Amino acid sequence: MSRSRSLIATALLVTALAVPVGITHADGGAESRIKITKLRHTGAKGVVKSERKRCIRRRKVSFFVIENFVSDKLEITKTNSDGKWKIRRDLDPGRYFAKVDARRGCRFDNSRVERLR
Repeated sequence: MSRSRSLIATALLVTALAVPVGITHADGGAESRIKITKLRHTGAKGVVKSERKRCIRRRKVSFFVIENFVSDKLEITKTNSDGKWKIRRDLDPGRYFAKVDARRGCRFDNSRVERLR
C-alpha cells in the first residue's frame, strides 16, 4: 500500500472512531433518572427523565421486588412519549424499585427503593 493510501486509511479510521464521541457524552451517554412516583397495592407509576428527548421515549423499564436480599423482576414495561410508565398488578407489602435499561446514547438508572406497607 502506498504512503498516501495508508494516510487516508488512517484518517478514515480516526474519523470513524471519533463519530460516536460526538453523538454521546464522552462518559458513555446522557444521564437518565428513573423515579417511582406512586406505589400502591394495585400497582406502581413512575417517570424517566433525561436532558435528551430520545432518552425518555419508549425506554424499557423493569420493576422489581426485594425479598430476602434478592431482587425478583416482576414486570417489564416501556415509557410513553413523556417518559411516564405504569405497572398494573397486585402488589404485596414489601420493598420495590425500578430500573431503566441503557440504550445507545442513554445511560441506565435504578430508582430508590420504596416500601409498600
